[in-house]
Amino acid sequence: MVIAAAGAAPGRMHPLHTTLTQITAGPGRATIWVRAFADDFARGVAASPAPAGGDAAQAYLAASVAVWDRAGRRVALAPCGSRRSGDLLWFCLRAPAPGGLRGARVLNRMQWAVYDDQVNVVQAQYGGRTTSLLFVPGDGPKRLP
Repeated sequence: MVIAAAGAAPGRMHPLHTTLTQITAGPGRATIWVRAFADDFARGVAASPAPAGGDAAQAYLAASVAVWDRAGRRVALAPCGSRRSGDLLWFCLRAPAPGGLRGARVLNRMQWAVYDDQVNVVQAQYGGRTTSLLFVPGDGPKRLP
């Protein structure tokens, strides 16, 4: 992904280290949009182990964002696109969710290796409800009610 390599110049750094992840349930699957500041994302990718012959940005997403089904099995996340909007990057991922999202566990640990004050917000919409989860360095997966 060329999109991940482009970061902001050091003089344009922002004081807030955060990502936003939005998860929506559809028939049999979930769509996940992850929003990150481009410069922070580039630093996160650079700080993570480089994959052998693979896409570093996708490998970083796969290592940082995870979903487990109600039975505790980690589900495969498939990339479904990305885009840039100013200083923000948006990444789309899809996950099978044949039983819906209730009881699933999620985790977003993006940029924890880079920023001690990193805060990752996950908002999930499913079954007529909206739930927000907050992740800070050291947190483990959290269950969707």
